Amino acid sequence: MASPIGHALLGIGLAATIARLTATPTAPTLWIGAAIVSCLPDLDMLGLGVGVALAKVHRQATHSLLTLSIVILLAMALGRLISVAVPLGYGLAWGVALLSHPLLDVVTTGPRVASAGFGIPLFWPISSQRWFVQHPRFESAPLTAYRSVSTLYKALLPELRWLCAIALVLIVLSHLR
Repeated sequence: MASPIGHALLGIGLAATIARLTATPTAPTLWIGAAIVSCLPDLDMLGLGVGVALAKVHRQATHSLLTLSIVILLAMALGRLISVAVPLGYGLAWGVALLSHPLLDVVTTGPRVASAGFGIPLFWPISSQRWFVQHPRFESAPLTAYRSVSTLYKALLPELRWLCAIALVLIVLSHLR
């Protein structure tokens, strides 16, 4: 499973790509928005604060591509209703960053984590199938499993190497003429 840092890195890289494809000027607002929305699905973990078991709250509806697509459509409708002028390129970039979250979780979730019930329900509520890969490129335990910053850093290093490289490539390619 990817960390919030990994999700933010991929969200920023994808936002750069969408900005380029839509000829949208980049600005800190684009990057900050992409970093924030790419982490939103993990807000489901707030249920832990009120005593809900992790398996009952994490990686449920907030990790469904269908649910997130509805959230994007509702956000667009709400923005129009209250006359918030978000450039189309930003909206598309943030939408792609949001949708990248469950997809990144799929490719970083292996059988060990999936067997504990933490596969990704990409098409919930239409299908309850939980998606994962047999051989994830990197797979780590939940962040709460680490007892020190140094063990957390060591565990996140493979993820950060890969996702920093991917984000950098996407950003550089988006700036080539």
